[in-house]
Amino acid sequence: MARPIKQKHVGPSLDVPWGSAIQVQNSSGVAISANDIVYVSGRSGSHIQVSLADADVPLRANLFVANHDIANGDYGFALPWKTVTGVDTSASASAGAPVYLSGTAGGWSLTAPVTAAAGTNATKIRIGTVLEDHA
Repeated sequence: MARPIKQKHVGPSLDVPWGSAIQVQNSSGVAISANDIVYVSGRSGSHIQVSLADADVPLRANLFVANHDIANGDYGFALPWKTVTGVDTSASASAGAPVYLSGTAGGWSLTAPVTAAAGTNATKIRIGTVLEDHA
């Protein structure tokens, strides 16, 4: 028998999973902007420290989306997923196209990353899906 879907998990106006938000400390050395991709880089007391994720650096940590701007050394909230709006997706093939972690710290790209520097390979990490194409 199928189990019912609970409203807290699926909703027509739900674009931010507040129940899954975590309080984090920006330990990156630079400001983190809203919607930047961050990874767990450490711990300070009971707080998780985050830094900007980068496809050019091998990651072995969970990725999150910064919910808002977080100044260096300050605290804020990060989410395991978020529907990001107001983004021009006309460069994507169509709705359903993959979104990748980019070689720019904290950024994302509609194309898979390529080799960053001689002798290194960028990590190809799919972090999302285009929901609506603006073509």
